[in-house]
Amino acid sequence: MKTMTNLLFLDTETTIYNTGDQAVGNFTANPHNPDNRIVYTGWAADDGQVGWLKGVPDFMESPPRALVCQNIAFDLLYLLHDKQVGEDWRHWTRTGFIWDTMLAEYLLTGQNTKRGELSLDYMSNKYGGTIKDSRMKEYWENGVSTEDIPEEEIVPYLIGDVENLRIIYKAQRQLAEEMGMMPLMVSQMQARLATIMMEYNGMSFDLKLAHEEKIKLIPQ
Repeated sequence: MKTMTNLLFLDTETTIYNTGDQAVGNFTANPHNPDNRIVYTGWAADDGQVGWLKGVPDFMESPPRALVCQNIAFDLLYLLHDKQVGEDWRHWTRTGFIWDTMLAEYLLTGQNTKRGELSLDYMSNKYGGTIKDSRMKEYWENGVSTEDIPEEEIVPYLIGDVENLRIIYKAQRQLAEEMGMMPLMVSQMQARLATIMMEYNGMSFDLKLAHEEKIKLIPQ
């Protein structure tokens, strides 16, 4: 898939199978659980293109200069883990740039933002975007997995996300330039990319041994 863009605004909708004894953490959509996968990908370009498809598109025929997401660790970790495109994205991280709208907002507000004010809904309202359909959250809260949500409902939700991302990014970028904060933004986004790669690579942990050692510490 070819996309002629310097900026790629991207959002993914994923499965929620991270449950049970093999769960990694408590987040059902955790990208580190191999049972989870991307169901839909929505994207927008800085030249006005907007699109979506099932699964994961290949953007690397003409790779973006920068990837813009809300809470970018979630989407990027899914891309890095993907069997088809993961290797390309791992290579992209060596030279690519990220813009996390959540981190950008935290910095622009002097690191004094309440958690709810970092949500995509809140920022969409703040910067002139549109509020998403709350029915999607109801599906997930009721345990309905993403692939079982009607396509005619989830696709507009997904497209709304990427369109809001573009609106938020442009407003944040303008504010950062007016406030002389671009050097800080660049350095913090680079640092965020580094921590995402640390999380992706992880470290070896012997769960069985840890459990055995824990048992030894429990008073008999």
